[in-house]
Amino acid sequence: MTQQPVFIQVGALADGFAPDNNTLPARHELTGRAFELFAEGGECYRLQLLSND
Repeated sequence: MTQQPVFIQVGALADGFAPDNNTLPARHELTGRAFELFAEGGECYRLQLLSND
């Protein structure tokens, strides 16, 4: 079975980059922190927060 790719409408994509897109402000307290996220299939994803400078 093949899945069709999911496309995002151009307007919706632009909304994600808008200044008021509900993105949390940068926090220096989180710089350098790492998180491991575990998916249902057993995969592990590591997220490392870098400086916003």
